[in-house]
Amino acid sequence: MKIYALTGESGSGKSYRAAWLAGTLGIKYIIDDGLLISEGGVVAGSSAKKEKTKMGSTKKAIFFNDADAAAMKKTIQKLDVPSVLIVGTSREMADRIAARLSLGAVERYIDISEIATADEIETAKRVRNTLGMHVIPVPTMAVKRDFQGYFMEKLEVLLSARNYKAEKTVMRPSYSYLGEYRVDRNVIADICRHEAERVCGVSVKDARAISTLVGISPRLNVTLNNIRNITKACADIQDRIAAALEEYLGIVTDKIIVTVSDVTKNEVIEK
Repeated sequence: MKIYALTGESGSGKSYRAAWLAGTLGIKYIIDDGLLISEGGVVAGSSAKKEKTKMGSTKKAIFFNDADAAAMKKTIQKLDVPSVLIVGTSREMADRIAARLSLGAVERYIDISEIATADEIETAKRVRNTLGMHVIPVPTMAVKRDFQGYFMEKLEVLLSARNYKAEKTVMRPSYSYLGEYRVDRNVIADICRHEAERVCGVSVKDARAISTLVGISPRLNVTLNNIRNITKACADIQDRIAAALEEYLGIVTDKIIVTVSDVTKNEVIEK
């Protein structure tokens, strides 16, 4: 197995460029913040960015927990990984990860300064320090279950000089004290309305999104037209809304309240 390492201080933009570097070097797998990533998807692991403290995040990233290390080693052996890019803040960190996972010695170290300009690195640091934003080299959908409750947005990255374009995920980890992303409630209400009206015979009179201690609680007032099983229709509305908000925004829903204010029935004219 060939072992590569991309190193650079925290917030310098390593994860932002990891997928491009791996593709350039023909590396199929990336180890970054506790995750094993391949071809834009999470193969195994649990992201360090969902830890509540920086210490917990660091331990998760270096596979400090024996169970985490054992599970990752088993997966790597099962997949017969030919090469891997380890993303770390230093050579020492990369070496430690390689040792914890019994990968062997790192053959080549690439510093972030070799693939990013000083201005790009400085910009990445500024974004990290002022906004608390982190980047993981996988699409939003691949990691949304690890970060429920946090708004995630897709970032289209175009490195024109290298003719490279890939989807990334920008998010704030749990241990960030700089606040959370906010989604306009009207956007959430519109999604709820759209999903509810996908259920045949449902017309939405009003849709709102209320914030609770648990998450977002959608409230809908609907009319049911020619629907025999009202309970099932309401359950279908709730299921669609919960799935859509998780898929599009990574939002945890509290109670989804559907109020049926009117029920109509089409007249059948026999000829």
